[in-house]
Amino acid sequence: MSDILIGNKLAWSKSQDFVDILNYLGGEEPSEQEIWDEARKSCTPPYIVNIWYSQVLSRIEYMLVENFEVGNERIDCFVNSIDTHLYIDKKEIYTENCILEFLAQEIINETNI
Repeated sequence: MSDILIGNKLAWSKSQDFVDILNYLGGEEPSEQEIWDEARKSCTPPYIVNIWYSQVLSRIEYMLVENFEVGNERIDCFVNSIDTHLYIDKKEIYTENCILEFLAQEIINETNI
């Protein structure tokens, strides 16, 4: 877990769930260097936690689209520090169990076609 989030225990707790989802899907958490590189592009002082969440959720979305053929239009993300959310088909995905349930339902739907 990135040291960037250690100071904010609530952000860290929620972020660990997103890292678990990303790891399950085969992705990797962004490095601190990647986060700082993105922060340096900002004209105003950025909120580092939001950059971290954006990168993690973007990687989750990429893994879902590329490896599990989930359409982008089905995925929605909202980033605002600890009020950060990931939705697929308007259902919130917030733990590894949520993504497992979603993927299992996708398999069931495919076999019922």
